[in-house]
Parts: sequence; structure tokens; C-alpha cells
Amino acid sequence: MDSLFDWERFRGILERAWPWTRHDAKPGRPSWDAVLMFKVLVVGKTKGDLSDDALEDLCRFHARVVRFLRLRPGAGPDAKTIHKYRAALARRGGGHGEGVRGDGGDRPGAGVRDEGRLHDRRQHCGGSGPAFGEGGAEEVDAGEKPRWKPSKRHQKDTEARLTRKGSKSFFGYKRHVVADVGHKLILASSVTPANVHDVQEAAGLLDKVPKRGPVYGDRGYDTQELREGIQSPYRTACLAFRAPRKEREPLRRAREEANASIASTRARVEHVFGAIRNDMNVHKHRGVGLKRARSELLLEHVVYNMRRLVHLVEAESSPA
Repeated sequence: MDSLFDWERFRGILERAWPWTRHDAKPGRPSWDAVLMFKVLVVGKTKGDLSDDALEDLCRFHARVVRFLRLRPGAGPDAKTIHKYRAALARRGGGHGEGVRGDGGDRPGAGVRDEGRLHDRRQHCGGSGPAFGEGGAEEVDAGEKPRWKPSKRHQKDTEARLTRKGSKSFFGYKRHVVADVGHKLILASSVTPANVHDVQEAAGLLDKVPKRGPVYGDRGYDTQELREGIQSPYRTACLAFRAPRKEREPLRRAREEANASIASTRARVEHVFGAIRNDMNVHKHRGVGLKRARSELLLEHVVYNMRRLVHLVEAESSPA
């Protein structure tokens, strides 16, 4: 990564969230550099769902990480500083920094997809039954404030929402992604409560990426409004078709053949989520609140693109 990325290009935006970097001339212990702290979070996202304490140990004693951060062994930031830095980024950018922009170049096509960033509802609000403890999930889903004590309310995520995935219920957030099907880079993304349908986010995300080439999506995106929103002189809607209620056999075969052709290309966006989950080993979101979720998941997308770019450069430079 050091050979490909100019970390100083991040300094301006990072120091607006972490202004203590420039205050080292004042009395007291010098603060940690904003760019260095960002690299610490990048390391954390490449190593999976690490707690701040585990990330502290990694930055202090793991030889390759110490070299990457250019620190002395045992001299990395502590867990409280890492936690404070995460919170500062969330406050600064979590409310409006949810989009990951593309570079505006030619793309062979884009795939739209959502992926749940979900939690077991019992860990957050509880339901009305004995299995869910003291209750509150239904009130939160309805936008109401449960009658919790202040000490209990501080531990609950009242901005997350309930959704169903298959036969299971989850309470949490959902990531929405537009990916380049050619290079499998994330071009735009957003994070919403889990009950927001992917179709509601698709058109807005596509407006952030180059408006050229086909746009692929599965049957969940098959709405007339979205098809009309995608279609333009520079974009073509390649969305799988839902089966109508009454469908004749010739039409059914034609629809299935068209869907199979679309699916072979659209499936490349699934590789993005597979890499985040399996290669980066990211399975959980540890924060509370929508701003924190947006900040953390946006960072995951940035780190995924960094790792993907490293792979693409290595593949291009290696002999055939």
C-alpha cells in the first residue's frame, strides 16, 4: 500500500476531524498524527473484527504492522486513543460522508447490490416476549422512544431498525453498493437502517458514478420506476425480470434465459461482499448509531478498494 498510495492526500480531511495534530507545540504530551491514526484503522480493517484493545496490541508488537506505521516496537497508540479517533471521524463524516465516489473513467458496467450489516435484535433492543428481555424493539421500529432509564438508553441503538432475511429477524443496518463489474471496485455506497429497501437507494447511488454502460441488478430491483430512472443515452438497465402472475411457457423460457445472462455478470458484485467478509474477515459492526455505522462501513469500503487496487496492479505487472 505504501508504494501505491500517497497517504498525505488524506491529511486535509482527516485533520478537520482530528484537529489535535497541529497542537503539538502546546504543553503536554504530543497528540498522535491524524494520518498515522488513519493508517491504524486501515490496519484494523484488514485484520477483521478487532476490538480497540486488540488493535492496540497489533500496532505495538506485530513486526510488519510496526514497520507499516513507521513506529518503534511498543510505541503505538493505546485503545482509548483509537476509540477517540473513531468517534471523531464518525462525528465529522458519519452524517454526510456515506458516498464512495468513482473516478469518472470508462466502465464496462456496474452492478447494484445491498448487503445487510445486521445484528441480532436481542443484543440491542429486545422484543416483547420472554426471549427478548425487557422489551423495546417494537417501539423503536415504530419511531417511538421506549420508557428506558437513561443508563439503559445509552447502551441501546435506537437508530437501527428491524428487518427479515429469509426466516430470521435482524436489527441493525444495511450497506448498499454500486460496484464496477470489470474491476470489482466499489464506485458508490451508502449505509441505512436495515428496513430501507435497496431500490430506494439505487437511483441515488447511480447518480454518483459515471453515467455510461449497462447497469446490472437482480430481480429485487425490477421496478418500472427504477428502470426508467436508470435508462438514459449513456446507461442501459440490465435488471433481471420478475415472473408475472400468469406467464405463458414461451415467455417463461425467454425470461429465464435473459435472467441467466444477466446473472452471470451481476454475480461479480457478490465477490465484493465475499472479499469483505472472508478476506478482510469483517463480520460485525461494534458501534452504536447511524453515524458510527456509516463511518465504519465507509472505511471498510475504502480499505477494500485499496486491497483490490493492490491486487489489480500486481496482476497487471506479473508475467503472463
